Amino acid sequence: MYMREIVCGGDSEVVTRLGGEVLKSFHFHSNCVSIPYTKGIEGKVRTKDDSKIIVIFSDRYDYPDPIQDCLPMQMKWPFDFEAYLVVSDQQKRQWILDALHAACLFLAKRKQWDPTPFEDSYAALMAQDLCATFISKKQWVAPNQKIKVRVGMAMDLDRSYVFVVVYKNRSQFVLQKIPMFDVHPVNCWSYMDIRQGEWLSPTQFAFSIPYRKPYFVDIPEG
Repeated sequence: MYMREIVCGGDSEVVTRLGGEVLKSFHFHSNCVSIPYTKGIEGKVRTKDDSKIIVIFSDRYDYPDPIQDCLPMQMKWPFDFEAYLVVSDQQKRQWILDALHAACLFLAKRKQWDPTPFEDSYAALMAQDLCATFISKKQWVAPNQKIKVRVGMAMDLDRSYVFVVVYKNRSQFVLQKIPMFDVHPVNCWSYMDIRQGEWLSPTQFAFSIPYRKPYFVDIPEG
């Protein structure tokens, strides 16, 4: 069995002290870190019976309990929510990543998992300045054979931004990046690797996700 998913959230006690909106926003913010962090370890962490980790952040603890049960799918980890509320967006991303990574390494040591995939995923996110970007593996060559396109998505705390990248055909040289629209963090999974697309004319491309109407973009002939 391999680890497939890592998610994190806040302790329900946060609602009592700081309000439900704080916990709701934190859940959305954590997606822009936990989702790419998960992508970095997919198919790489072999486990006996765990396919998912749920990390519950709480400011009721100053340090992780070294003897907590680490029950399947769930563990608790200290996090300062009041301080988190007043730091910059970049610091928010860094705090979530650092806490999530530390919790995963703690769990990996307890369960004797290979920590290397976690370290590699952390390094990859840092290399992207904590703003993960995904580009579709599939590409679509224009009818004139001069250009090709891929669909990408950049993740941020509150929104994820979908765009179309236009390349010179038979190369990775980027001619332009065309912004399309933004989506809520909870809906971003569908846009991480677009596979449905087609050229409708020499200058119009359309792409879609399952059960949604297609999106259209006009692209000048290369």
